[in-house]
Amino acid sequence: MVLVANHGDEDGAHHDTAVDFHGNPADKSKTGGWLAAGLILGTELSERICVMGISMNLVTYLVGDLHISSAKSATIVTNFLGTLNLLGLLGVSWQMLNLVALYTIALGGGGIKSNVSGFGSDQFDSTDPKEEKAMIFFFNRFYFCISIGSLFAVIVLVYVQDNVGRGWGYGTSAGTMVIAVAILLCGTPWTVSRPQGSL
Repeated sequence: MVLVANHGDEDGAHHDTAVDFHGNPADKSKTGGWLAAGLILGTELSERICVMGISMNLVTYLVGDLHISSAKSATIVTNFLGTLNLLGLLGVSWQMLNLVALYTIALGGGGIKSNVSGFGSDQFDSTDPKEEKAMIFFFNRFYFCISIGSLFAVIVLVYVQDNVGRGWGYGTSAGTMVIAVAILLCGTPWTVSRPQGSL
């Protein structure tokens, strides 16, 4: 459960400090809210699909397709997942270039973890009781998107990798993320940020 507290000024009044994409005071009728939050939820859903779709079957790919030993493959997967999670703290041969792509995904996945939920909550004004309730509902949807993305990756993408081909499975993961980032970038003008944060 997420608790959101309103913080008033000394005079008891509540002021929204949201700014738009250009750093100007945000116009609530044109920015923030569910449109911007939906873009963020879609990006998080895609990140889960991409990361889980790759990591669930990665050892099999490294051993079977790249002919790397089981021990080294396990180390690569551990390093990938470690890099993915640790980067959240900071918001040869041709086949080996795949590992560069793998760590690029870890970089992106780690980067999104440190700020996506906070950025999503910024789309709602916690000083407005109606938007405060919407913010709490946003967090419910946020974790729902994480779960659905993981479920899709573990069931559908692993099946595609094993039965259709790794290129299709990994390509679907990458394509999902590219589309999500493109949509998020196109929707950036509707987003707001709050220098003090929403919580």
